[in-house]
Amino acid sequence: MFIECKDEEEAKQIVATLCDSLADFSPTSEMNPSRYWKMPEFFEFAFDLGSASMASFDRLISLVPNGWTHGGDPMDLWSVWNREPGAMLLLPGTRWAEVQFNAHAG
Repeated sequence: MFIECKDEEEAKQIVATLCDSLADFSPTSEMNPSRYWKMPEFFEFAFDLGSASMASFDRLISLVPNGWTHGGDPMDLWSVWNREPGAMLLLPGTRWAEVQFNAHAG
C-alpha cells in the first residue's frame, strides 16, 4: 500500500492502525514503512495476510467496491486499487494498494 504521511513517526503509527484494521486477515509485516522514492509524500506499507484463501481475498476486495482493477488467473490473482472520489481503502490517506493471491503458495 502507499499512504500519504507527513513523517516517519506518523508512518509507524499507521502500521498499528493497519494491523488493527486487517486483524481478521492475520497480518504480519517484516518491512518498516519507507518513503516511496517517486513520491516522497507517500510511504510504502507491505503485509502478508496469514488467512490467505480465495474467500479472504474476495472479502478484502469487498472492503471498498470502487477503484479496483483485477487480473491474473484463478491460481494467481491480483487486484490493484487506485483512489477514486468517494472511495477510501482502510485509511483516508491511502492512495494505492495491491492485493495478490497465489493458490500455489499455501
